Amino acid sequence: MSREAGRDWERIRREYVGSSLSLRALAEKEGVSLSTLEKRCGREGWQQLRKQRQLELGSARLEQVADKLLNSISRTLDQGGNLEARDYKALTSAVKELGEIREQLCSASPKGERETLEVLLAPELEELSG
Repeated sequence: MSREAGRDWERIRREYVGSSLSLRALAEKEGVSLSTLEKRCGREGWQQLRKQRQLELGSARLEQVADKLLNSISRTLDQGGNLEARDYKALTSAVKELGEIREQLCSASPKGERETLEVLLAPELEELSG
């Protein structure tokens, strides 16, 4: 039996997919040759799995930010206070737009369109959420 056969490749794959470790750093950490790790990574599609995981995490984060913004806007509207008509109009518009963004994110396909939406919207939503 070779040294490579005794390794816990499933654990190593999970670590690569769920982290930002480079293949080189992971190879050093696990005591495996870089070329062996690269071959297994390519053969089993680890990079695609990592990208999908990152998209899922990004999507979840965008949805959290959108929810946070919607809740914040809703609280502001509920409190009333000294808001002028233009403030209400701006807040109403923002609520509608965030609702549309959330709907687009939820209904977009896992590939392509969803990735584009996430890339385009992430900076704006992060900036708005403060």
